[in-house]
Amino acid sequence: MLKKHEQENVLVKSEQKRKITTLQDNINRLRHKVGQSHKTIAKEEAALHASIANIGKQMKKLEELKKVCAMSKNFFVFRKIVFVSSL
Repeated sequence: MLKKHEQENVLVKSEQKRKITTLQDNINRLRHKVGQSHKTIAKEEAALHASIANIGKQMKKLEELKKVCAMSKNFFVFRKIVFVSSL
């Protein structure tokens, strides 16, 4: 009877060890997924920051071009007024 009880204990311990091993495997797999997700997010964030910087540069160029166009338009209007007034 005692031997049978010991065998049951060994079986229960073996089953518990298998469950623990399975759970540890799951934990390691999930940790790996989390690590990969963090890396992917960091790469995407860096790409977005670069994109934002690029858009900022484009905005500055457009503002400068807008000023140049406004000045040239004012100059054109000024020349037109001078030309009309000289007639």
